[in-house]
Amino acid sequence: MTGLVLWEPELQLVLSAYANDVLLAVQDPGDLARVEACQAIYSAASSARVNWVKSSGLAVGDWRQVSSLPPVLQTIRWSTDPLLYLGVYLSAMHPSPPENWQNLEGGVIEWLWKWTRLL
Repeated sequence: MTGLVLWEPELQLVLSAYANDVLLAVQDPGDLARVEACQAIYSAASSARVNWVKSSGLAVGDWRQVSSLPPVLQTIRWSTDPLLYLGVYLSAMHPSPPENWQNLEGGVIEWLWKWTRLL
């Protein structure tokens, strides 16, 4: 959460923004160290925080050595299994994991039925 306080005579306005479900793609572990450094600067300036312990990472390629990452990034739940992001499974091994297609037809039919009730 970031906050901005605007002061007017006899009025205090606080603007807050929440950023959840952010997806970040990097090509090598060195990029992750730079991401963490940029995030630390942003946090210092904005008071925004990343809950690294609640974060997930999809390890792709041959750099799966978590111990070589900066300590804060080692707390991320790293996995080579498909990662669920906004209801869609992302995978390094399969362009579209089968989990993405399970119950898809039923879900679409359910949404269409809900939408038609609005008419």
